[in-house]
Amino acid sequence: MAGDLTLVMDTPEILGISNDELANYTPRHPERFRRPPLYRYGGPLYARLPGHIPDSVWKHFDVPRTKLYCSMGVSGSPQVLNDVIDIVSDLDFQALIVTTTILAEETTRHADRVMLVPHVPAHLVSPRADIALTHGGAGTVQTAIHAATPLVGVPMHLEQAGNISLVARQGAGIMLSRPELTRRKLGSALEKLVTDSSFLANMQRLRKLQYNVDGARNAAREIIRFLAGDD
Repeated sequence: MAGDLTLVMDTPEILGISNDELANYTPRHPERFRRPPLYRYGGPLYARLPGHIPDSVWKHFDVPRTKLYCSMGVSGSPQVLNDVIDIVSDLDFQALIVTTTILAEETTRHADRVMLVPHVPAHLVSPRADIALTHGGAGTVQTAIHAATPLVGVPMHLEQAGNISLVARQGAGIMLSRPELTRRKLGSALEKLVTDSSFLANMQRLRKLQYNVDGARNAAREIIRFLAGDD
């Protein structure tokens, strides 16, 4: 898929495609395009939603136990999120699980160390967590990188698997398929993030690559250049 202008909202180092290679891309079948497509890097673009961290969340995370932040976005399945809640409730983590629109707000079946909330500003909560569990949406993955929080990803779609694989191949996360979402495998993956310091070190390295890139500003500049005919 390509538009007349296609903005890639990643960094070259994390995606693994240089800026020159992307900018000079030529389609294999140019006759299928009404005009030669342009690919340009915009950079990371993830939500910084308004609001503050509720006092109840601060209190929940104010413990010495390893803190887990879980968000499956709005594309996750109720079955997967319920499985995650059941598994995490049996593990020794202080977990904050965001239900968004996947589960009803009145969902309360969980252990005392597992807190369910419908929404929190992820970019503020993620830095407070030691590890993250996500479905692998681009924004969620980039938020984890912004916070330098190693992650375990359970993708729902191929695009999400691609996002998680970018982190996994950099040694900053682990990907599990839906059939692998068992207590033994998920528990082992989360424990590995905690005990193997290389995951945190690698995620901190990715954070340095992403942190100072203003994706929104870059994207706007590329759109203006395109409309002005400068490309």
